[in-house]
Amino acid sequence: DMMKNSAIQLHGSAFFPIADFPVAVVPSGNQDENFGGEGYTCIPHFHDYHELVMIVSGSGVQNIDGRDYTVKAGDVFLIGGSSVHCFRAVRALRLYNILFDPDRLPLPLAQFRKIHGYEMIFRTEPQTRTPRNFRNHLRLESRRIPELVKLVEGLRETLARNDEFSEAESIGLLIRIILDLARQ
Repeated sequence: DMMKNSAIQLHGSAFFPIADFPVAVVPSGNQDENFGGEGYTCIPHFHDYHELVMIVSGSGVQNIDGRDYTVKAGDVFLIGGSSVHCFRAVRALRLYNILFDPDRLPLPLAQFRKIHGYEMIFRTEPQTRTPRNFRNHLRLESRRIPELVKLVEGLRETLARNDEFSEAESIGLLIRIILDLARQ
């Protein structure tokens, strides 16, 4: 479609720090609309992996498939790989993107699907998202943000270490992050 024709296609292989292991943590910070953005955050793009977005501070407008969503600190939402998206009108925006391909990871998806919070974050909300009902997405209490940042930074450090433990430990941390979010 037309949106995809004007957007950049990104490939996970450019972001995943461990070859053939589809997980990455991409922090993006201190953005203002005058700043122009870091990397691809403010450029329309789509990709071959999922992106779990956690807004740590600031605010902005996330455009997903041509629809605008106002986001602010504490917001957490999933963007499927085929969705064209970018940020604009950002104000002191700091966020973490957890990039992953669930089809290529040994995640306990059958067990996750028994958890209501998982279904809401990873399946129901992305499939039924509209600007009017975006209030149904997950918003972390401000006291929970530092705890989650610590886990996400731990995942990033584990991936960067890239030793014999990194893949197994990263899967454990990703599962812990998903479960912590589902508990909200």
